[in-house]
Amino acid sequence: NMSSPTSTPSASASSSSSLSSTTPSASTSSSFVITPAPAPAPAPAPAPAPAPAPNPRFRGMLIPALKAECKARGFKVSGTKQELIDRLEGRELPSPSGSKRKLASTPFDDDDDESHKAISRSIDYSWVNDADPNLVKRLTIKDLRKVYASKVKEFHREVDSDWHDGYEEQGESLAEYLNSFAPLFQDIYDLAVVKGVGFQHCNEVLVVLADFIEQLKSVPMRGGVEEVLEDNYATKVKVNFSRENKVVTMENPAEMFETMWSYIILAAMAYGVDQIIIDQILCSKHSFGYDDVGGDFGVVDLQLIDPQLQPQVDRYTSLCKDKAAPWRALPSRKVSYKGKRVLDRRYDGPKNRRTRNSD
Repeated sequence: NMSSPTSTPSASASSSSSLSSTTPSASTSSSFVITPAPAPAPAPAPAPAPAPAPNPRFRGMLIPALKAECKARGFKVSGTKQELIDRLEGRELPSPSGSKRKLASTPFDDDDDESHKAISRSIDYSWVNDADPNLVKRLTIKDLRKVYASKVKEFHREVDSDWHDGYEEQGESLAEYLNSFAPLFQDIYDLAVVKGVGFQHCNEVLVVLADFIEQLKSVPMRGGVEEVLEDNYATKVKVNFSRENKVVTMENPAEMFETMWSYIILAAMAYGVDQIIIDQILCSKHSFGYDDVGGDFGVVDLQLIDPQLQPQVDRYTSLCKDKAAPWRALPSRKVSYKGKRVLDRRYDGPKNRRTRNSD
């Protein structure tokens, strides 16, 4: 985020040039010679501080233990094993500007994942200066990733504790997760459609939420997470249009993401956003398989709700259906997750955690 000052050698170069033009060369005859005054001797450089002695205790620790030590001391926990050891031993080198290396270059994302940082650095965050601080906080990408990663772990534990008989409670948990999307969807609508800013960031929020759904699908819930999510677990997003309050009800992830991504793309077109950004957003939508253009909760619904976006519908539909469109050549944003393991605790696992009497 910060820029460091740069040196300007032009002044010294000019001074050198001026001196050489007035100083006689060896081949030029002259009746006198000007002897310059000797330059003052430079001050002695301070002796470097002795390097901290290696700590054998850190050298024998594994990476998780080193990260725990760094966290306890308030240090960063990213990096290789050697970097963690250097940090703990006080050997971490400062950057050329004199400050410690920063993990991110945006006000939102100091995630350690290099792919996340690369994407985050390409996003325009200029809209943040005029945005509601509470909205900015709610849409912080790093925090959203942490929140939904913890929900995946929570759901995995819930399924693992009672795979066979706990499916009703687990279905209620899934409904609760989906309903947590509602205020985020409202923020996305207000930011992209109403104010016409933050399109890339809104796209990243949807990527986090869609990725969360993919992670949930990796948990082998009885009956299947995908089937349960499709089965009448509704969330509502309240959208404001033309001084009227209208409610769009979206009943499953496909309807949610098709609708919200369509809002962002059509709004980006209406506000004249660069085509490269539109292609990136459309690629994200396509990566997760939400391609039902013109479906019940796709473009048709948008035509009825927001006339501001209606003139862009034909362009949007054509771009989606174009097999040679540039957005199709962009890398997928979807990550594949291996299926997690759970036990049927009627019969397996420690006896004190079984859901059936084994005697």
